[in-house]
Amino acid sequence: MEFKCEYSTLTIPNDNAYAGIAAHYVQEVAKKLGFSEDVRASIGHGVEEAIAAIIDHSFEPHEKATLDVSCERIPEGIQVTIRDRGMPVDPEELSEDLTTSKPGKARPESGRVLHPTRYWDQVSFNNLGPQGKETILIKRLQGKSITDYYEACDLGPYAPAEVRPEAPPEKTVCAVRAMLPSEALEVAKVVYKTYGYTYGYQDVYYPDRLAELNKSGKMVSAVALGNDDEIVGHCALMFWHKAARIAELGQGVVKPGYRLHGCFSNLTEYLIAQARSRGLMGVYGQAVTNHTFSQRTGHKLGLRDCALIIGFVPATVTFKGFSEQLSQRVSLLTHFLYLVKPERPTVFAPAHHREMIEKLYENLGVSAYVETPSALELENPPERALMSVIVINHLDFAYLEVERYGQDLLRQLRATVKQLARDKIEVMSLLLNLSDPHTASFVRDLEREGFFFAGILPGAFKNGDALILQWLANVEIDYDRIELESDIAKELRDYIRARDPNLIS
Repeated sequence: MEFKCEYSTLTIPNDNAYAGIAAHYVQEVAKKLGFSEDVRASIGHGVEEAIAAIIDHSFEPHEKATLDVSCERIPEGIQVTIRDRGMPVDPEELSEDLTTSKPGKARPESGRVLHPTRYWDQVSFNNLGPQGKETILIKRLQGKSITDYYEACDLGPYAPAEVRPEAPPEKTVCAVRAMLPSEALEVAKVVYKTYGYTYGYQDVYYPDRLAELNKSGKMVSAVALGNDDEIVGHCALMFWHKAARIAELGQGVVKPGYRLHGCFSNLTEYLIAQARSRGLMGVYGQAVTNHTFSQRTGHKLGLRDCALIIGFVPATVTFKGFSEQLSQRVSLLTHFLYLVKPERPTVFAPAHHREMIEKLYENLGVSAYVETPSALELENPPERALMSVIVINHLDFAYLEVERYGQDLLRQLRATVKQLARDKIEVMSLLLNLSDPHTASFVRDLEREGFFFAGILPGAFKNGDALILQWLANVEIDYDRIELESDIAKELRDYIRARDPNLIS
C-alpha cells in the first residue's frame, strides 16, 4: 500500500448541505500546512463550488451516494481530491475556465460548474473506470519555507555515507550547470536535509525567494548533478550591493556520498568562472573553524585568508544528522581571491594596525600603499553619519556598515549597539571604508567603544576596501579551539586574541 505522509479523508453524503462541512475540514488542513487566512477562505469557497458541481452533474435527484474528500500535503502545497462513483461526466461540462473556453462552446444548460482559475492553481480530472472518477484540486504555497512544501517524513537528515575514497564512481558524477527555477524546491530540500534550519543564509530555505533572487541577478546558483541527473549539490554567488565589485561564494552543500568526488570543487570553479566572465574584482568565502576542511578547499581554489570573525555561529546550533554539540560559538575565516588585481591600492589604515593590514594584503598577492591622512582631508566631516544595519536574528549576529562618516557617528553607534545588545545580539561586525581618510582617525575611538580588529575585505565598498572591526557581548571564546590551516590565519588569530577587550583585564 502506498504511504502518504500527511493524508486524510472525509466521507460525506452527496448532499450540498455537507459541502460546507467538507470545506471547513479542508480549511483546517490548509491552516496546518501554513496557508494564510485569506487563502484558506478562498480554498473553502473552491471546495464548496467543486462539490456542488460534482453533485449536480454526477447524480440523479434523490440518488443516495457518498463522496470522499481527501487532503494531501504535496511539494507544491495542498492537493484536494474529490472521488465519487456517480455517472461519467465530460470534464468540459463539469468545469468552465472563462479564460480558455473554446470559441462557440455553449455554457451547460443546467447545473453548477467549477471555475479552475478562480480558486485553484491546477485542476485535473481522472476517469477511474469501475471505481468512478476523481477531481484533483491543487493550491500552491507562496513565499513559504521548505518545511511548508515537504512533509516531515521527506525531510529527515541524510544517512551518513559509507565513504570509500579508493572506489571510483560507476560513471562521471557532479557535472555542474546553472540552476533552473524549477529546481529551487529540490535545492532547498537538499540544504534542509543536510543542515536542518541551521544554515546561515535563510533565503535558501524559501524556494520562491531562491528562484526570484536568481531571476533578479542578486544571486547566481549552480547545481551539481550526480547519477541519473539527480541534484546532489548547490553553491551560489551572492551579491550584497547593487554596484557590487565582489561576490560571496556561499550556500555550498553536497549530499553525503558525493563529497569525495569533487562536487564542491566543481561548483566553486564553475562559479568563479562566472564571476570572472562578469568582470568582478574578486570573490570571497567564509569557512568554519571547528574543522579545516572548508579552509583547505578554499585554499586549493586560490582563495587567501584576510579576516577572522570571532563567534559568528551560536553554540546552540545543531546540524541535522550530526550528534556533535558545539562547545562554543564558531568563528568564520574569510578568504578572498582577486580576479582583477589592482596595481597598488591606496588605503587609509590606522597606524597601530598598519603592519598587520600590509601582511594581509601581501597574503592576497598585492602591495597596498598605506597612507596617513592629512589634516585637510579630515576637516569638517558632515554633521550626520550614515550607517546601515543588517540583523541575522537566528545567529544573534549583526552587520554594521559606515556608509558616511559624521560628527555624530559615535553617538549613533552607541545607541545602535545598546539596542542590539538589548535584543540579544551577541556578535557584530563593523565595516569601515579604507578609501575614506576618516577611517584612520576614527578607529581608536571605535575601539574604546569595545570594537576590535578582525581583518580586511577588498572591494566590499563600491569605491573601496573594508577594514572589519568586531564586537562581542561578553561571549567567552577559547581561541585555542579555533582550528586554522594557514600560518597567516594563525598569526591573525593571535593578533586578534591580544586585542579582544573581553580577555583584557
